[in-house]
Amino acid sequence: MVAQSTFTICNPAPLGLFAFALTTALLQMYHSRITGGDKQSILGTKNLVWGFGMFYGGFAQFCVGMWEAIRNNLFGFVAFSSYGAFWMGIAIDYFFHESLGSEKYPFDKEMAQAMYSIWGIFTFALWTLTFNLNYTLCTLFFELMILFFVLAAGVKDEGVDKIGGYIGLVTAATAFYLGYIEMLNDIVGKGKEIIPLGHVNPQAAGHGGFYVGGNTQTPAQVMAQLHALQIMEEKFSESNENLKLEPKLRIVRKRYKKALKTIISMQSMDGDGRASLESIDGETPKGLPNPAEALVGGVQKSIGSALSFVGGRGASNAPDNQVTPVVSEI
Repeated sequence: MVAQSTFTICNPAPLGLFAFALTTALLQMYHSRITGGDKQSILGTKNLVWGFGMFYGGFAQFCVGMWEAIRNNLFGFVAFSSYGAFWMGIAIDYFFHESLGSEKYPFDKEMAQAMYSIWGIFTFALWTLTFNLNYTLCTLFFELMILFFVLAAGVKDEGVDKIGGYIGLVTAATAFYLGYIEMLNDIVGKGKEIIPLGHVNPQAAGHGGFYVGGNTQTPAQVMAQLHALQIMEEKFSESNENLKLEPKLRIVRKRYKKALKTIISMQSMDGDGRASLESIDGETPKGLPNPAEALVGGVQKSIGSALSFVGGRGASNAPDNQVTPVVSEI
């Protein structure tokens, strides 16, 4: 049996949402001119924003994206890491612009408009992916998309820039609300939704408002498919008419067995409990650790290719250990 790992990771989305919300709100104080429209007030506001933009809205949010990758949250990984990198990039740019001056570090207004527009298009793409998630997340990305396009127009128009500032404050409030509800449902509701987010697909309610799993199979599913390959190999070996396929199956199984051994060798933090695949003829082992799941994708694709030429189908997305649909074709 494979030793169970105690490695777990909490829901990192609230941190990313709060980082985005609070830093965005600070920046919109500048765009909306709430803190004052004179030159000194604007400079003081911007100087305060860029530090938070680098470390809280930028670095912290980028880290959340990496943690979402470990959690197999494809949407959260792309969104948080992208906007975190955006904040770090824009903070560095403005820091040098304000420190060195416009002559040594100039900004081109047309390029600034292009930058905001490109990020608006990127946000539009993410917004279209929220249609099947929940209405709160859909609203957030719609507001953010509008914000980017309005800020692009506001580069050359102070009045439009002020409007963008107020839109940004509404966007920040939505992100803050979503982050708070995520924490409330996890801490107080113990994973159950006390305050619903308006899930389009009710089955997604248990994963939080920002979770969209990637198409990566669990290690147990990969092991089950490897077990199915072994059974196929034995069946083909017994049949003279399929002897041409038998050597291919042996090569395939040997390669994937080696890959899975590599994955399993990573499962022990304390040095013991290292499992092996000396015998997989019996019950398919379970319990590979969460960190190893990130390495399974490539193995799963390769097994899918093998199954496709053997059984006429790709890798199965069946539940763990459900190998009957594959084996029954033999």
